[in-house]
Amino acid sequence: DPSSSSYENGFPAGDHELFTTFSWDDQKVRRVFIRKVYTILLIQLLVTLGVVALFTFCDPVKDYVQANPGWYWASYAVFFATYLTLACCSGPRRHFPWNLILLTIFTLSMAYLTGMLSSYYNTTSVL
Repeated sequence: DPSSSSYENGFPAGDHELFTTFSWDDQKVRRVFIRKVYTILLIQLLVTLGVVALFTFCDPVKDYVQANPGWYWASYAVFFATYLTLACCSGPRRHFPWNLILLTIFTLSMAYLTGMLSSYYNTTSVL
């Protein structure tokens, strides 16, 4: 009997929340979006801080990085390639696994560049 079905207007009863659309005027949606953006930014800054601290305070790492400038240029090329991909290609930056992978590669290459540059200066200048 179709009248005893648990479907209303083609959707299962009780699942209307799954099919509603959200607008940016909704405070909760904006709050969740802002929290997500700032969490990602905090993780990026903490990773960069960790790499800079490692390159500044660990003498063997500092000596290795300064003796091998080829890694700097390789990291710069990776940074530039991921930056162009994120900036110019809307496909990878809007699909779930690829956007996080590219953002992670971008963050690590930028952290390496910053760490390498900080290894050439004294600690008080970096701080």
